[in-house]
Amino acid sequence: MLLQRVYRFTLVFGLICCVPSCGGAKPPVKQVVKVAVTAVEGNVTVDGKPEAGVIAVAAPLGEIEGKDAINPRAKTDEDGHYVFGTYTANDGLPPGEYAITFVWPPTAMRRGSRMDDVKFDQLNGKYASVEQSPLKFKLEPDTPLELKTIDLKTK
Repeated sequence: MLLQRVYRFTLVFGLICCVPSCGGAKPPVKQVVKVAVTAVEGNVTVDGKPEAGVIAVAAPLGEIEGKDAINPRAKTDEDGHYVFGTYTANDGLPPGEYAITFVWPPTAMRRGSRMDDVKFDQLNGKYASVEQSPLKFKLEPDTPLELKTIDLKTK
């Protein structure tokens, strides 16, 4: 009798321990092929004043190697200065043609939410699409670029 209980306990315990490991194999992780990047920086003012927290997104306009794996962004500091990052903060952009879009979330929205959501844009979406971009440029390999200052308007 005791032997049967030990046997059942061992069997049930073994099944309980094994079931979580039967979840199947995890899908393979897609490898990101990194391409060479070049430094790109600029300045933004809003209604003539430098503002922190303006989000700049570099939208590729043509064929850019590895563009499916990149999401180049920058955020302005207190002086309105930004530096683009593709794979890490401030590392630059792959060579190619770009349009820069801008959104400016309220200070309360800058923590823990989607910063590029147009409904929370203090610029009212005026610069949030490629078609409305005030700044387009071509970046050559190994040629750092300082973009002209852009004055964004809230009205």
